[in-house]
Amino acid sequence: MEKSKDFLLEIGTEEFPAAYIRSALSEIKKLMEEKLKEKGIEYSNFVIYGTPRRLVLKGEELRCKGKERFLEINGPSKDRAFDENNVPTGVAIGFAKKQGVRIEDLLVKNTKKGEYVYIKKKEPQEDTKKALAEIVPWIITSLNFPKTMRWVTGSNFQFARPIRLLLCLYGNKVVKFTFENIRSGNYTYGLYALSRQKVVVSLAEKYKEILRNNYVIVDMEERRKIIIQAITHVTGKTGGKILEDDALVEEINFLLEYPTAVLGKFPEKYLNLPREVLITCMRHHQKYFSVIDSEGNLLPYFVALRNGTSEYLEVLREGLEKVLVARFQDAEFYFKQDTGSSLEEKVEKLKKVVYHKELGSLYDKVERVIKVSEFIARKMERMDFRLSIVKRIAFLSKADLVTEMVKEFPELEGIMGKRYAIHSGEEDIVSEGIEEHYLPQSMEDGLPQTIETQMVSIADKMDTIVGNFCVGLIPSGSQDPYGLKKCAQGIIRIIIDKKWNLSLEELVNLSMGLFNLEEERRTLIKQRILKFFYQRIEKTFTFFQLSYDEISASLSIGFVNISDSFSRACALHRIRHLPDFIQLITLFKRAGNIVKQAEKEGKLKKDERLSREEHIVCGSGNIEVKTELLQEPAEKELWEVFNREIKKQTEELLKEGKYEEGLKVLLGLQGYINNFFDSVKIMVEDENLRNNRLTLLQNIVKLFLKVADFSKIVIEGKEETKKIDK
Repeated sequence: MEKSKDFLLEIGTEEFPAAYIRSALSEIKKLMEEKLKEKGIEYSNFVIYGTPRRLVLKGEELRCKGKERFLEINGPSKDRAFDENNVPTGVAIGFAKKQGVRIEDLLVKNTKKGEYVYIKKKEPQEDTKKALAEIVPWIITSLNFPKTMRWVTGSNFQFARPIRLLLCLYGNKVVKFTFENIRSGNYTYGLYALSRQKVVVSLAEKYKEILRNNYVIVDMEERRKIIIQAITHVTGKTGGKILEDDALVEEINFLLEYPTAVLGKFPEKYLNLPREVLITCMRHHQKYFSVIDSEGNLLPYFVALRNGTSEYLEVLREGLEKVLVARFQDAEFYFKQDTGSSLEEKVEKLKKVVYHKELGSLYDKVERVIKVSEFIARKMERMDFRLSIVKRIAFLSKADLVTEMVKEFPELEGIMGKRYAIHSGEEDIVSEGIEEHYLPQSMEDGLPQTIETQMVSIADKMDTIVGNFCVGLIPSGSQDPYGLKKCAQGIIRIIIDKKWNLSLEELVNLSMGLFNLEEERRTLIKQRILKFFYQRIEKTFTFFQLSYDEISASLSIGFVNISDSFSRACALHRIRHLPDFIQLITLFKRAGNIVKQAEKEGKLKKDERLSREEHIVCGSGNIEVKTELLQEPAEKELWEVFNREIKKQTEELLKEGKYEEGLKVLLGLQGYINNFFDSVKIMVEDENLRNNRLTLLQNIVKLFLKVADFSKIVIEGKEETKKIDK
């Protein structure tokens, strides 16, 4: 008898959205692996395939039976099941009888609640074929998609697209089940345009070959290579090369099952249109690849891909060329219309375009962006920039949104603004700024190149965030239709990169002040915006390889100065490998715990002068250490070194933003603090003496808190001390 067999699942559907397929396949694989592990069924490997009409999971060497497993069934507590002489009571006898075991089979284990009786019961081995018949329908119902639909009358089941067949094999046998009136089987279909006959699949390992013979390349990685080879081959006839576009290759890969490349041509006169317009017409609207020469200039060619064989390519080529030329003719008309007036003249039209019914027109938004940009400029007055350029970029930043070209091709916003600004005779820095003020839109994006544009970029993004929060359009979970997370991330990245000393709170206050809000509502919205930024700062910092505890330690004492917070987190990251760091962190945590415990017990009053963001309760009302009350040599030595050397050096370095150097100075305290804890009893009866020692610790803790809350640092492999005082 065979011990293992291959498994095959094909979910045949109507054409899937290309963007859904990879994530759906990954989810199917993950869910299957989890379920098989849960049932103790071993396997060698799973591979995934996908096309627009099929989601495929192939498993290799699935064991026919699951592993032997034992189930623990808990019973009564030991003191109820057995008397003081360890004789079974009626409770134990009843439990054993109910479970069908002997009294001798009862076991006892220690739990958090005490000793309890239990049994180990052998579960029957899972039959793999039977288990798969249960697992597959569960997987189908468990898949998640951005948008779903119903298609079966009377059913509430939703999927990305209607399911038309379910091919499910284990070895050469059908895994039988019915799902939404569809019976699983051993057949599929080839390429829809060429073959509508059922194709029987006898074995899972023959699946790829059978589909290939019916004009379907089911392996998406193989299909991708075919696409690249095909477009490279036909492009060679032009003397040029394909304009690289991985995203378009990925999209087309999941739009086709049997790709064939077609080379087309268009009249050279259209090369007079802006390059970006031509590429957008070809790429976004027709899914064509552009062709360029060795210097990157566009050539009057394109490459398209069809689903099928190379028959009738000439007829297809003519049709593709006609469609593209019609697009170019429209673009040419729009370009002539738009260049009939200057970009500045178009700004007035923004007054007639509603940005949001509660936030006014696009012109109102532009005015707000100008004001926030000016505010940022005043904060950066020592830097080398021109305020007039800042205002000019902000003033023209949205003018292209009313052009005919951008109305037809929204993907070109900013890009056409730059083109029309050049045509209108604007300075290069202004033209570039109009395009770049949208940057960055992802962590991979570059940043605006000039200081002037960076200011406008921050102002525009801040206005978008604040405006949306004011009207209740707040991101939730993965839902962020207005891209507020990207806006926040862009602001954070620019500030970090330029090391700007900007207060996030001041920016939010100013931006909110440009909207008509009641004071109470303003306070609530501000809190929500700052919380939102805190979360985005955390997320953005992780892209710079900072660990979670370093980020938490830095942000816990303040995050409104993003650049400063980032510098402190980086300093922590760089020094945590030093030999004395772990010991110093341990001592810091102990000091913090001591004063918190004293405050909790009412032996100390909370020092209200500490920042609410410091998140550590410590200290007495008296922050001055009385040297006459220092009795022990260890406390005298600690105070002497701290007060006369460490504190002054550290504060000077921190004032200059040299956090790493300041932390290295603080590391010099490690031996003195350790000696203090070993030699000095803190919680003595004498209140004055006790408070003086606590104040000494408070001063040290407060100095550390100017960099980070070190209690947030996780010490791997070390137990934190639980001792409050010896």
